[in-house]
Amino acid sequence: VLEATEPIIAACVAVAEELGRTPAQVALAWLLAKPAVSAPIIGPELPEHVDELFGAVGWQVPPEAIETLDSASEDGSPRRLWQPPGARQQVPPRR
Repeated sequence: VLEATEPIIAACVAVAEELGRTPAQVALAWLLAKPAVSAPIIGPELPEHVDELFGAVGWQVPPEAIETLDSASEDGSPRRLWQPPGARQQVPPRR
């Protein structure tokens, strides 16, 4: 786990405990609440993981929990956790 992601993970765990959800459900529901996110990519390894992630639909993360999660993220939104802090995404030019 990258050091930069630790606050986000801790916030997901704390919000999950408050809401009676799992951290994965909170993280996915948080992503689904972002207007710029149309289809989060998930990578479950077991059928049980799929079942757990289905628990992220049909409810919304409360606004105060969104604030907690956003404040744990550097730029106020979920980011690509596989990129090192400070990395910039390179977008190819349009042709």
